[in-house]
Amino acid sequence: MKLTKMTKLDHQYWDIVKGVGIILVVVGHFCWDLTRYIYLFHLPLFFFVSGYLYNEEKYGDAPYLNVANRLKSSWMKYVLVFWILIWTHNLWIDLKIAWVYPGTYDIADIAREMVEAMFGQGGESFGITLWFVPVSVLATCLLGFVISFSRKVEKLMRKENIKYFVQFVILLGCTLLGYYLEKTKVSLPAESQVSLVVMPFLWIGYLLRNAKLDIKAYLHPIAALVCGIIVYLASLNFKLDLAMKWVYPLMHVVAFLGIYMCLYIAKLLQTLTKVKDVIAYYGKASFWIMFVHLPMCRVFDWFYINANYPDKFEELYYVIDTVIFPEKFWGLYLVIGLGVSVMIYFLYQKTVSILKSKL
Repeated sequence: MKLTKMTKLDHQYWDIVKGVGIILVVVGHFCWDLTRYIYLFHLPLFFFVSGYLYNEEKYGDAPYLNVANRLKSSWMKYVLVFWILIWTHNLWIDLKIAWVYPGTYDIADIAREMVEAMFGQGGESFGITLWFVPVSVLATCLLGFVISFSRKVEKLMRKENIKYFVQFVILLGCTLLGYYLEKTKVSLPAESQVSLVVMPFLWIGYLLRNAKLDIKAYLHPIAALVCGIIVYLASLNFKLDLAMKWVYPLMHVVAFLGIYMCLYIAKLLQTLTKVKDVIAYYGKASFWIMFVHLPMCRVFDWFYINANYPDKFEELYYVIDTVIFPEKFWGLYLVIGLGVSVMIYFLYQKTVSILKSKL
C-alpha cells in the first residue's frame, strides 16, 4: 500500500470513537464480569486514536511544537487536577473519603507531591485513573520524534517512503523493550514503559491516517462480529492490564481485533441521528469522565457504608481503591459514572465559557 496523502478527517466520527472508548472504560471499572474482556482493547483504542489524529503536516518537521501543544493541553490538565487534589488531600483524609495512604501532608509533602505531579507521577487516590494521561502524551511525543527523524532519513537518502521502514524498525525496538519491561515488572518514571509497548497502536493509526483510503469503507458487521468473538475467546485465557503490568504474547493482535470492532460500532452509531451527538459529546468529555467517574462512585460508597454499616466502615471502605459493591450497585455506578460525570463536564464548560465572556 502506497501511503501518499492525508485522508479527510471526520471529526465527529473520531469523537464517537473516543466516546465508545470512555464508555468502555467506565463499564470495565464497574461491571466486573465484563472487565477481563474490555481490558483487552479499551486503552489500546485510545492510543490508536492518538496515532490516527497525529498531524504530520503540522508536526512532521516540528516535533517540539507537538511536545509543546501536548504539554499545554493534556499534561497541563493532568497537573492542575493533581495540584488541586494535593492541596485538598488532608481534607479528604479527615473526611475519610480518600484512600488513607500515605497519610496527611505537611508543606514539604505538598511541595514534593506537586513536583512529582509535574513529571507525570501524581499519587493521589482520587486521580488514580489519570495514570493513562502522561503515558499517552509521552507515546504521542515519541511518535512525533520518530516521524521527524524518519523524514530526515528519507530526504537524505532520496528514496520515497523509506521513512515508513525506518519508523517500523525504531518502533519495533521500542515495543519489544516496553514489552520486556512490562513482563519483568519494571516501572519507569510516569509509567513510560507503557508508552513503549503501545507504540504499534499509535503507528498503525498514523499509517491509516496517511493512507489514501476511507477507513469506514473497510468496516463490516460480520468482520466486527468475528473480531468480537475472537477477543472473547482470548479473554478466557489471557489478561491485559498495562497499569498492573499484565501482558501476554499476541496482545497487540488481539487488541487490534477489539479496536476494529469499536471502529465499526462507532460507524454504526454515527448513523443514529439521536445517538451520535450524545456519544460524540462523551468523546469530547473523555478526560473529565476518566477523572471523575471513579471518585464519585467512591463518594457514593462512603455515604452508603456510613448509613448502613458504620461499625464496619474501615473494614469495607479501605479494602480496595475502586468501587466496593460492583455486583450490587453496578447499574447505579454506571448512572453516576456516565450520567453525573458528563453533567459535571457540561457545568465545567459553561463555567469556562462564562468566565471567558467576562474577561
